[in-house]
Amino acid sequence: MGEGEDILLIMGQGARGRVWHSYQAPKLVAAGYRVITYDNLSVTSDRPYSFQDIVDEASQILDDYADGPAVVGGTSLGASITAALAAQRPTMVRGAVLCALAGVLPEKQLVKIGSATTPEAFSGLNLSPMTLSNPLRRRTWNQLIEYSVDMNRPLGNPPCDQREHWSLESMLRSIQAPILNIVYADDHVVPPSLSHYLASLIPNSQVEELANAGHWGYLERPEALNQLFLDFLANLH
Repeated sequence: MGEGEDILLIMGQGARGRVWHSYQAPKLVAAGYRVITYDNLSVTSDRPYSFQDIVDEASQILDDYADGPAVVGGTSLGASITAALAAQRPTMVRGAVLCALAGVLPEKQLVKIGSATTPEAFSGLNLSPMTLSNPLRRRTWNQLIEYSVDMNRPLGNPPCDQREHWSLESMLRSIQAPILNIVYADDHVVPPSLSHYLASLIPNSQVEELANAGHWGYLERPEALNQLFLDFLANLH
């Protein structure tokens, strides 16, 4: 959607690409960019696949739809995919925005995520205390989750090597493109300390921490996140 320089946005595990169309894509299009989104393998595949498979999928999207080097942005698993693209396809990624970069989560985090099997638990996992402190907002979010998320499979189909090391740290050290790392300060899925550590491994990177934002910070604090994204884009020129 839109016209101008290409931006590929990659959603997290189990989320469709159209989620970006709520807040981020319209703002980027209005600023003069062309936004590309898609549904990744965690949504579309019922078969086992590896992390490299889902990276290759994103790489093919770039080849098929981008008119040359693009800016790529991703959140959660999408951020890991974006980082791998920047490392493996340096001529196609001229800059990247990594939100809630995690790589491989500790086992206790995976257990915690897997135990969120009700709308209330799922919202508590993904939203900030600030959002949940408002009874109306909390009730609205719980209703949205109840009617839009399959609680039997809330995170879709994860990579089969999710619990293995993807060598993300070595990939991060090899990235040469400018990187904006956005850390959600109230993230209960990806510990902010982990995102800060991984960001520190990237040579040409800046880190911004978004207050009062949980794992769905792109929905909780869209105006603030969009402004960080746009400022980063302006500095690329």
